[in-house]
Amino acid sequence: MKSSTSFFTATLLLFLFAQCKPKAEEPAEPVEPQTVPEQIALAHGYDNWKSVEKLSFSFNFEGGNRTFKRSWVWEPKTNMVEMQMDTVQVRYDRKVALDSINMRYDRGFINDRYWLLLPFNLIWDKEGYTYENKEKQLAPISADTLNCLTIVYKSEGGYTPGDAYDIFYDKEFIIREWAFRRGNQEEVSLVSTWEDYQDKGGLKLVTNHNYPNGNRLFVADLEVTTE
Repeated sequence: MKSSTSFFTATLLLFLFAQCKPKAEEPAEPVEPQTVPEQIALAHGYDNWKSVEKLSFSFNFEGGNRTFKRSWVWEPKTNMVEMQMDTVQVRYDRKVALDSINMRYDRGFINDRYWLLLPFNLIWDKEGYTYENKEKQLAPISADTLNCLTIVYKSEGGYTPGDAYDIFYDKEFIIREWAFRRGNQEEVSLVSTWEDYQDKGGLKLVTNHNYPNGNRLFVADLEVTTE
C-alpha cells in the first residue's frame, strides 16, 4: 500500500490538527445567536448550511520546495466523502465505522475541511470544547486590534484532543487570523491569516491562508451545490 503510506506521510507534514469525531454527522438546524462562537458561525453563513447538497474543493500547500494538493467532494446530507490525490481516489461513508485505511484519509478530510469550515465547527463541536473570549487583542501577524476567541478541545475524543485555537475576528465576527497551540501549550505551533473570502451558496468561505514565513495554504476549485 505504497500510495496510502505516502498519503499519510504528507498528511503529517501538513500539521494536521483538526478536532472532530469521524462518525458524527453535523447538525444543520437553525441557530439563534447567543454566544460568540454562534455569532461567528452565523456571520459566515451557517444558517444556509442546511441547503448544501454538495461541497467540493481542493486543499493546496506551497512552501519552500514543496507543493501539495488533494481534492474533496463531500455530500453532507449523506456524509459520503470522495478524495482524489495524484493517482489515489477513494470514496467512503463517514456514517459507518472506518477501517484503518479510510481512517487515514478521514484525518486528511477533517483537517482540510477544518481550514475551510472552522466557523461552522464552532457549532458542530460545541459539546467538545471550552472557550474564552477577549476583546481588543493584538493579532499575531497583522498587529491589528481584533477580538480573540480561544477554544480548547477536551482531552478525549476526536483526532487531536486537548488542542487550542486562538481565533482572531473583527467587529463583524469575520475571522482574520488564527493560531494553533498543540496540547494547549503556551507556545504557538502555527499561525496564519484568513483572507480572500468567497460567497458560495450563501456561505462565506475563506480561500487563502498566509504564514509569516512566506508559506501559503489555499483552497481552490471551490463549489457549493444547494437544493
